Amino acid sequence: MVAAAYQYDQMKFKKYELPDHISSVEETVSIQPDETVTISCPDCDCVKVLNAYKYYRMNGQVTITSWCECGYAHTVRLDRRKFERKSIKAKGFCIVKSTSEKDRITVSDISKSGMKLKIGKSGSIKIGQILTVMFHLPNCGRKLFKTEVIIKNLTGIYAGTEFIPENN
Repeated sequence: MVAAAYQYDQMKFKKYELPDHISSVEETVSIQPDETVTISCPDCDCVKVLNAYKYYRMNGQVTITSWCECGYAHTVRLDRRKFERKSIKAKGFCIVKSTSEKDRITVSDISKSGMKLKIGKSGSIKIGQILTVMFHLPNCGRKLFKTEVIIKNLTGIYAGTEFIPENN
């Protein structure tokens, strides 16, 4: 199905026919601390900076359609996280603090405030539980990374976690 969209261009509306891919998210961009977002056109590499103030305070996932001067339109997902995430693949294990149960994990991304874990046994952890997580960071030799996290959300075998400050 071809979607129709309108763009204001030189004081008149023009109708553009959009390809089917307009409904799929092509890119995720982070909202910066100054509440702006930088979007680049995948077709011509033109870059524009938008004010994202109204999107930053919205609940739920936010996607917008970005129009480029070249006429290309694409859908962009806005990431409102405080800290940028880095994708990694680090195998390790965790210990559930309340039960001393051990499980294998894979760290799939990490930020300054938390990480996303792939848990070995689905259903072995619950939201609110505290885990001691141990793994080797890629490209850091054999240095063991050990920290405590709290489970904030669960989606299937994936857990979103937040680091617990050491002074707690």
